[in-house]
Amino acid sequence: APGKCPECRDPSIRHSGTGTERVEDVVQKLFPKAAVKRMDADAMTRRDAYRETLNAFRTGKIDILVGTQMIAKGHNFPHLTLVGILNADMGLKLPDFRAAEHTFQLLTQVAGRAGRAENVGTVILQTYSPEHHAIRSALDQNFIQFSDTEIPFRESVAYPPFYALALFRSDAKTPDEARTLLIDLKKKLEAFPDLRILGPLPAPIFRMQDRFHMQLLVRAAQRSHLSAALHQVDILSLKGISLDRDPIHFG
Repeated sequence: APGKCPECRDPSIRHSGTGTERVEDVVQKLFPKAAVKRMDADAMTRRDAYRETLNAFRTGKIDILVGTQMIAKGHNFPHLTLVGILNADMGLKLPDFRAAEHTFQLLTQVAGRAGRAENVGTVILQTYSPEHHAIRSALDQNFIQFSDTEIPFRESVAYPPFYALALFRSDAKTPDEARTLLIDLKKKLEAFPDLRILGPLPAPIFRMQDRFHMQLLVRAAQRSHLSAALHQVDILSLKGISLDRDPIHFG
């Protein structure tokens, strides 16, 4: 993220968000007569709490359910008529070329919870990126519209389905050691002209349990070219490096 706004140069850019507990408190104050329940990992500590909460909401014992993504998918609430989504664009800021796809999927799913029976549903969505194609397409529930924008973008930046990927991860006691492991690997891979190599770069979670994590992303227009290069480099002999073919995420 930039240190200053690229438009007005204001240095106030910061990471922010509102936790579910805070949202629950505000909602309860706004609707003091409503039965409000929070559903997240902290609140669902008992084995049966998840099922009991969903059943209570489904049968009308809970009026307003506040939660994380765990309440967005796969549930059928016949009497649910209003869905509110906070920070709808948060997923767009992740360092993952599938960020728009995941955001579109999630918003489409959670919006689909409202108005599933005879009642008309309403979705209120809060975002800082109202013109983003993932947001617009989700609001319109338009899969073709999203695909028509997303697919040319994927092709222009050489990502799947047009390129095959291999993600190498290293971890070590120091950043330099983790980086050196991937630099040595990169030198070997640079002998193959059909590959496009990005990195080494710090992983999204750079430090974890006193270990430092780096990544090296390798792309190829032909899957066979990537497979041949990985075979000749003898990746099984690499120490301190793991390989993720066709990575689902970059965390």
